[in-house]
Amino acid sequence: MVRCADAIALREWLDQKVGAPCGRRSIKREAQAFMTLVKHLDQAARYDAPNHFDVRSLRLQGFEKGGPDAFWVGLSYFLPEGGAGPDSGALEKVYVVLSGRLTLRAEGKETVLGPMDSVCIPGGVVREIKNEGKEIVAMLVVMPQAPKA
Repeated sequence: MVRCADAIALREWLDQKVGAPCGRRSIKREAQAFMTLVKHLDQAARYDAPNHFDVRSLRLQGFEKGGPDAFWVGLSYFLPEGGAGPDSGALEKVYVVLSGRLTLRAEGKETVLGPMDSVCIPGGVVREIKNEGKEIVAMLVVMPQAPKA
């Protein structure tokens, strides 16, 4: 349900964007323009990430028409004792743990990430991640798309 304050804020934002007051049809058309790809979880494609074990991953956004051009977003489920690495990639990545606890080892350090903890791993850094617990871990992965050759 859309709250009145949200609708007013959207209308004001659209007024600023197009430089003139918007009618209802204009708001709807403008809103659709910036929501070009809505993907529901049941539409996300599975992918197998290299050097991952006991992990199931879904691509939520990226690599498709209407989606983001500069990055992609994945959702990974780490089974107990599942993990990835040690390895490194050329591109930076951001992990956001949604549920459970995940152990991260990088550059001789170790930390445990819990719900809503995040980390940015620069390109070239060797990292290892592992679910050392008994519950499934859910984690978002945000990575830039590789430069086009």
